[in-house]
Amino acid sequence: VTGPPATLTETAHYDGFSTAHNVNINEDSGFLYAVGARNLDRSLSCGGGLHMVDIGDPTNPTFAGCFEDNGYVHDTQCVIYRGPDAEHVGKEICFNSNAPGAFGSSDHFVDIVDVTDKSNPVSLSRDDYPMSGYSHQGWLTLDQQFFLHGDEGDEVTHEIGTTTRVWDVRDLDNLQLIGVFENDTTSIDHNLYTEGRVATASNYTSGLRVYDTRDVASGELSEVAFFDVYPENDNASFEGGTWSNYPYFRQKKIVGVSSIDRGLFVLRPRGAVGV
Repeated sequence: VTGPPATLTETAHYDGFSTAHNVNINEDSGFLYAVGARNLDRSLSCGGGLHMVDIGDPTNPTFAGCFEDNGYVHDTQCVIYRGPDAEHVGKEICFNSNAPGAFGSSDHFVDIVDVTDKSNPVSLSRDDYPMSGYSHQGWLTLDQQFFLHGDEGDEVTHEIGTTTRVWDVRDLDNLQLIGVFENDTTSIDHNLYTEGRVATASNYTSGLRVYDTRDVASGELSEVAFFDVYPENDNASFEGGTWSNYPYFRQKKIVGVSSIDRGLFVLRPRGAVGV
């Protein structure tokens, strides 16, 4: 493309909050969920929980509701539920990494919230877990039976290896921690996603780690591939490495990995790795 830069004007503007830690969009429902949102005066919006926005008409985003009963939510995945819990099939459910406590405190949870009625969201279940540091982010397996969860502070606070927790969410009213996978690295884990039979985990200084999820029902994961974007070390620190990755390209077996300090890596896992 040649020529001078184009000047764009906004089609719509939503000013229900000023900043947010993250947003999750459920494309199936047309709702946006902002988490860790703050107002202009830096006060928490919706208590730092779910700030819900109707974007079904993208030219007219409108406030839809709050969920703040469980305090600050650091990240979420919201889906139209199609899992095995018949009572909730077809409802809109959010799976939250709930971090109301300060870094290193014991007040860290995973919680599940029914947001079908945005004016009256309902907490279905909530549980804490041992060796917590900062409940950060997680993602469902494709069958919506298990939730793989990362804590951004446990490696530092408790001096453990890179850890991913496996939660059984087949009964949404009674989530259960069934497994703890500790990798042979010491770096801090950050964002993790599932695609096919693997999970792609961005783990700061140890880079992208690919985990096989075929034994997830037993609470077990195993590493089948990796690409280290920060080969200097695997320190439990925030000095460099990767924050996030994207395994959802139309072309299969492609993963985009964003690094803190070294640009974008586009990877094709080798062999039988089923991304």
